[in-house]
Amino acid sequence: MSRFTRQGDPVTPPNRNRGLQSNQSSPYRGSPKSNAETTSSPENRHLLGIDPMDIDDGDFVSGVPVSGTASAATTLASTSKPLPDLLHLPDELKLMVIGNLEPQSKTTFNLALTVRELKWMAMRQHWSIIGTKNESALTRLRAENITTQQNYVGLIQDLTIRTDLPVDFSQCRFNSLQKLVVRAPDESAFDLDLSTFLGPSLTDINLKLNLNRQGPCIINFLPVMNRSPSLKSIQFGLPFHNTHPHHLLEALESCPRLETVRIHSQSEDLIDEHVWRYLATNHTLRNFLWTGLVDVSFLDIALENIPHGQVLFSNVTHLYLTITSDAAAKLFPHLQNLTSLALVIRDHGDILESVARLNNLNNLHIEYDLDTDLTVALLAPLRHMNLTRFVLRQDNRFTLDGSAIPLSALPNLFGSHATMERLEFAWQGSLYFDDNAQDVLWALGRVYPKVNWCSLTAASLPSNLGPSNAHPAYPPMWPSLRRLDLWEMIEPDYADD
Repeated sequence: MSRFTRQGDPVTPPNRNRGLQSNQSSPYRGSPKSNAETTSSPENRHLLGIDPMDIDDGDFVSGVPVSGTASAATTLASTSKPLPDLLHLPDELKLMVIGNLEPQSKTTFNLALTVRELKWMAMRQHWSIIGTKNESALTRLRAENITTQQNYVGLIQDLTIRTDLPVDFSQCRFNSLQKLVVRAPDESAFDLDLSTFLGPSLTDINLKLNLNRQGPCIINFLPVMNRSPSLKSIQFGLPFHNTHPHHLLEALESCPRLETVRIHSQSEDLIDEHVWRYLATNHTLRNFLWTGLVDVSFLDIALENIPHGQVLFSNVTHLYLTITSDAAAKLFPHLQNLTSLALVIRDHGDILESVARLNNLNNLHIEYDLDTDLTVALLAPLRHMNLTRFVLRQDNRFTLDGSAIPLSALPNLFGSHATMERLEFAWQGSLYFDDNAQDVLWALGRVYPKVNWCSLTAASLPSNLGPSNAHPAYPPMWPSLRRLDLWEMIEPDYADD
């Protein structure tokens, strides 16, 4: 959408904070205070989210802001080079210039504090993102009245907060908010009510995973998630108070544009068989992650009355599953459209036989969630898959023993030679990793002509691949290789380190 305004339109960035544009108390219609009152006094400067003592001395003359009619070269006195007269540019160009300023930079602060005509343009740019660099701005609003709080929080488009946020914004509306990120400290007695932050512009909610967080810290906001029908992505990794899967199901039904649903460990109880079934038959979904276990008893309910030939997750491009072998045999015939799969394996069955039947799969990530002895026969089903990326990783809580896999087997172990572009694998027990990873590179480089990125386990860096000459050493061993990652394997007993 164009960033330009029509001739005669008010000078406000388009498509931002529409709710405030019609409000007579909106800062975009001019402040009732004088320029000196609104910009020079410490009581008001702190609303910019910066301590007045942090402002460059060059921005003020004897403590008084530079006149709003001065040129930009005079106004931005702290800059070393003369600038064009910003005030005399057309309004649409002013918006473009200010719109490209870093929201949390001192330049934006200075501009907002020195030129009344540009104050709210710069103020809007500064308040558009509130995160770790300027999170104190919200705290400083605590002493302001509701009208002032609304004027400022109504500008925020991207917000990162902690669950122990000390300010009550329950009477405010975050009408411009598009992205909300919530972090939780390991311990806090404060519970956060996110319903305050739900609004018509919100597209992304991310409750950051914290496995050290034990007790619930998120008040159940799912019953009012219909306030944000434009949501496209939800990522829940924090424990909720008093929730039930039917709350999430109703919330999902009220957000028809959702493309990404990622429910991690501490929120995984939000999904049951009925929620999973709804997501599996949703044609809008593009990315789905759930860390809960999918087994046969779970699928017996989730797939009830679904025809054998019906395609599930029909438009999903990235799917993350924790699943048993028997459940995979039952589910995977429904996943023929799938192109990218991350698989956490919970048993020693023949799950890779089922994986090999996913004809459209080109990206496969495997992680074993139990001690496992790898063999050539176990990995053999992958041999004829047309993968472009293959990842085999070990959880440090468990042992992945590959001592039974000889070096000579590596060239024919990971999928089609003609399609592979990125290859990552790691296990323990193979002496060729301990002696010299260069032998592995030679073995793989001869048969994978398109691989440009390789990650593998190595006890030590090969002598001819030191940091200074690593890239020149690739061509003779592996002509297509552009990046090489060598990982030191951590023994399970030392996982805490």
